[in-house]
Amino acid sequence: MPLYEAIPQTGDAWVAPNASLVGDVLLSKWATIWYNVTIRGEKNAVRIGHFSSIGDGTSIFSCHALPHGLASSVNIGKNVTVERSCSIHSCIIDDDAVIGAGSVVMQGARVERGAQVLPDSVVQPGRLIPAGQVWGGNPAVYVRDLTAEEQL
Repeated sequence: MPLYEAIPQTGDAWVAPNASLVGDVLLSKWATIWYNVTIRGEKNAVRIGHFSSIGDGTSIFSCHALPHGLASSVNIGKNVTVERSCSIHSCIIDDDAVIGAGSVVMQGARVERGAQVLPDSVVQPGRLIPAGQVWGGNPAVYVRDLTAEEQL
C-alpha cells in the first residue's frame, strides 16, 4: 500500500498474498515475506536485504524518531532469518543473523553479523548483540559464543 508518496518496492522478492507492506519499504532480490507479515515504513524506511526471510505473523515498523539521535529506520541485512511471530522496531540487524520465533527487538538495538537471538527473547532498546554470540531471555543476556561450525 502506498502511503503519501512512498510506495513499497518489492523487486524480485516473494511476498505472501496476505502480507501488508505500507509506505517506505524496500525489499532486495530474493527476500521472502511470509504470511500475515506486516511491514510499516510510515515516517522512516524499512530495508530488507538479499535472501532474508521474514517469518509468518511478524511485525516490522519504524519509529518516528529515537531519543538518542540514532536513525529510526529498520535495516535488515542479507541472509537474515527472522522466525515467526517476531516484533522488530527501528533497529539494525546485520547480515547472517538469526532472530528466534516470538522475539522482540526494540528500537535502537543492533544485532551484529552472524549473531543469534533465542526464541521468545526481548532485546532491550539500544542493546548491542555482538557478532558471533548467542543471546536469549527477557531481557536478553549473553548465553554463549557460536562455535566455528555454527558460524559456517
